[in-house]
Amino acid sequence: MSYRISEQKTRYSLIDPQLKKAGCLSAEVLFTMVENLSDRTQVSFEISVTGYDTTYETVACKAFDEFILEHNYDADQSRFLRAVQTVFLQRRKLELADLYEEPFTNFGVNAIEKLFGESEIADLLELTKGFMI
Repeated sequence: MSYRISEQKTRYSLIDPQLKKAGCLSAEVLFTMVENLSDRTQVSFEISVTGYDTTYETVACKAFDEFILEHNYDADQSRFLRAVQTVFLQRRKLELADLYEEPFTNFGVNAIEKLFGESEIADLLELTKGFMI
């Protein structure tokens, strides 16, 4: 499961909802219509993206939100993942060894192993790898 930022994901998760809210077609449909015109020089359109925030933090937080919802985690797991999110956004990196150190030890010794299986830990690390700078 990859959580890298892509144009397609950005259109789908950020741009298209704003277009729909404004009563417009999706970005993909608009671009397809323009590509199919014989004289593209006459086409001009402006899309207002008020409230469209593409900062690193916003995109990473959205990815964490989706990750948590996709896995249907319980309250303890979600709190742990929110701590991971906070630490990750501060450091902009996360490795397996980090999950055994402060502040994660506040959840108990080896909390990561008690709360998540190996594949879930691998998915989490894959998520953060897509956002490491």
